[in-house]
Order: sequence, then structure tokens, then C-alpha cells
Amino acid sequence: MIHVLHPSCPPMQPSPWDDASDNTASSEAPVPIQIGTTAPAENQPAFGEQPMLVGATAQPFQYAQQPLMISQQPSSSAKIIGVFVVIFAVLGMMGELGSYLTPGASSAPISLILISIFTLILNGVMIAGGVMMVNYQRRGLMLTLCVVAALAVLQVAALQIAVDYDTMYENGDITEEEYEFLTDDNVGDAVSIVGSIFVVLCNGVCLGLVAIPLMVSNNGLDDSKLFG
Repeated sequence: MIHVLHPSCPPMQPSPWDDASDNTASSEAPVPIQIGTTAPAENQPAFGEQPMLVGATAQPFQYAQQPLMISQQPSSSAKIIGVFVVIFAVLGMMGELGSYLTPGASSAPISLILISIFTLILNGVMIAGGVMMVNYQRRGLMLTLCVVAALAVLQVAALQIAVDYDTMYENGDITEEEYEFLTDDNVGDAVSIVGSIFVVLCNGVCLGLVAIPLMVSNNGLDDSKLFG
């Protein structure tokens, strides 16, 4: 008896209960692919023998930063005060030379003439010290301080020296009223005391002004010394 299959009938499927070898006979099973890099157990080091990385931890990349050098210009206090010192000394010399043209200058005591000469010399030294200060030389500042102190001593000494008013009156350099006023003991003492205080105060202020560059941190003065 022959069975004829109708074209619309689906082909017969193999039974799922058949042997699995029959179902895979016509094709090979896919080869398994190993994923990962896990080494076999026999090749792995035992606990405690794991390799250790020694060294610093990686730092994030940073741009190389160059140190910023800031050059600060020295203070101009020494130069400015040096200019004023030169001007003050020049005016002092002119005033001292002009005193020789005043009435009674020819009859002045020899001690006052010597003080006037030393004053001219010290003013010349002060000009040199002011020029050194303009050039930022420390020895110029020290020299100026010494000259200012010496001038204060000379001015106080000049006030203590008695002027020969008699000779000045005989030569007609002063009038009779001026002679009587100047020869009064009380007036002479008051003039001497007040003049001395005024000289000390003025020269003290001058010393403080000249010493200003020493109080500035960046004064620009060199290491030159007055002696040695």
C-alpha cells in the first residue's frame, strides 16, 4: 500500500524522543570560544605570592610652571634726599660767604673766623656726601650724617663766643642803640640759649631726614663703608 503525501502537508519532523546522535549527525556542534585571560589554576601563584607594584602613584599631568621672578626697583629715597643735601650745602656755603660782606665782619673774633672757615669746608664735604647718596653709596649717607652733627656743634659754639661789640661800635658797624641792646647781659644770655635750642632742633630734623633711606627696606644702598 502506497501512501501519497499531499503537497500542502508539512514534512514529518523527527521525533524529539529519538536519540540525540541522530539529530546532530548531519552537522557539527559549534566550537566553544574561551573568553578572558584567566590562566589555569596550576599556573597562578599562591596566595601571598602575588606580584607587588612598587613606586609612586601616577600623578595627573601638569603643565610645567616656571618660577615667576619679580624684579623690584630700589627706592629712590636716597637719590631724592641726596639732591636736597647738595642744594642745602650749596645754600649754606653761599650764606657763609655772604656773611663776610656784612658790617662788622672785619672786626669779628678770630674764633668766629675759624668757625666760619670750618663751616665752609664741612659744606663742601656735605656736597660730596650728597653726590654719593645720589649714586646709592651708603658711605655718602654716613658722611652726611657726620657733617650735619659737626655743623650743629660749630653753630652752638659760635653762639657761645662773645662778639667784640665795642670794636664794632667804634668802627661804626653798629649804632649806639644796637650797642646798648646787644651789650645787655640778659639779652645776650637769652639770645645764646634760644639760638642753641633752635640750632639743636633744626639739625635734629635734618639728621632724621637724611636717615630716611636707612629706614626703607629696599633702599638700594651698597655696602660701602665710611672708614675702611
